[in-house]
Amino acid sequence: MGFLQITDKGKVIDAFGLFRGVHSYIILNQLRVGLEVLSLQWRVRTTGRSNIIDPAQHKPIDPAQKSKRERERELESRRKQNPREEISTLREERERERRRAVERRRFRFSGLVLLIMSWCTIESDPGVFTELIQQMQVKGVQVEELYSLDIDSLNSLRPVYGLIFLFKWRPGEKDDRLVIKDPNPNLFFASQVINNACATQAILSILLNCPDVDIGPELSKLKEFTKNFPPELKGLAINNSEAIRAAHNSFARPEPFVPEEQKAAGKDDDVYHFISYLPVDGVLYELDGLKEGPISLGQCPGGQGDMEWLQMVQPAIQERIERYSKSEIRFNLLAIIKNRKEMYTVELKELQKKRERILQQLSILQSERPDDGSKFQALNKALSEVNAGIEGATEKILIEEEKFKKWRTENIRRKHNYIPFLFNFLKILAEKKQLKPLIEKAKQKAGNPR
Repeated sequence: MGFLQITDKGKVIDAFGLFRGVHSYIILNQLRVGLEVLSLQWRVRTTGRSNIIDPAQHKPIDPAQKSKRERERELESRRKQNPREEISTLREERERERRRAVERRRFRFSGLVLLIMSWCTIESDPGVFTELIQQMQVKGVQVEELYSLDIDSLNSLRPVYGLIFLFKWRPGEKDDRLVIKDPNPNLFFASQVINNACATQAILSILLNCPDVDIGPELSKLKEFTKNFPPELKGLAINNSEAIRAAHNSFARPEPFVPEEQKAAGKDDDVYHFISYLPVDGVLYELDGLKEGPISLGQCPGGQGDMEWLQMVQPAIQERIERYSKSEIRFNLLAIIKNRKEMYTVELKELQKKRERILQQLSILQSERPDDGSKFQALNKALSEVNAGIEGATEKILIEEEKFKKWRTENIRRKHNYIPFLFNFLKILAEKKQLKPLIEKAKQKAGNPR
């Protein structure tokens, strides 16, 4: 769903070099040594030569194991025999070889960056987002889709940790609202630096700003590690998180053909973008990874479990929808909320405890004051209400279990590779000489629509 097109390869490499210099030098150095070792093993196996670059020391390995003094004597002799010939000293040769090795590594890593930064597009769906959050080891939350912005719909989902709004992005659109360049240090804001990552980034913008949510070890380490980073480096940290990228790319659709280069969105392509809304420390923010910083929508008393921020965000989202409504009707609004099944399970346990207390009171009353009709009536009424509550909570739990089961089935189908089945199906049709007639029939139907 992302659309930030990075056309200047130099910028990508420079940004990655900056990120590597900040916190990935050791990891990349180990990776470099590993690549050199593999190269060494492959060359020895295929050529039988050992006079290549040592991956650990970056020194030429001489088969004769000549000493430095012997090598310098040989160079001096050659220099005397050919005074006009430019013969490098051993140090100069080593320096040249070192520079060549650096260039080779730079070339390898320039390709490696593009490989690592590959993110797929994912569908804007509550089941997809919920499973994505679970794969990032976040506990106690789920995603629900909103079909209305009325207060009753928002209130029924509380506590709402944040809202994710999907809209059609229009290039060149001006936004005169003030961007906060020096945001609240408690606010996590990351710039989007890679294509197709805006959905996951919108989710992280909410989760990493929710102190009441158990975000798991991976996101906790990411948040702690990047707390003093600028937005650009935070975006690069997200991009280079193997766990986050693997969870995101688990929803990649199988493709029969894999293009060598990612196709840039053209002017006629529909490009959609995700942004987040949530309150942090009494301020309602709009977080858009394509902007230089967060946008404050005003002071907001209360926290994420209160109605105040939902009442404030309602007109902001409505205004954006109305701005695009003349030319666009495709919008999507998702809410990250507390896990419903866990909430209803807690509610059910409380009602069951309450029912036990009422039954104990009835038993005591029956043995001590059997003639107190009014007390019996009141307890029986309360018992009926509790039983109705237990029945309702149980039904809600069953509905949530059925919904999660449906989401799992849909996600399995999304991830399943149907290409072999389709290929063999077409092959069987061709063998039975049924494929060509079907193609001709489809062409006629497409050429003469009813």
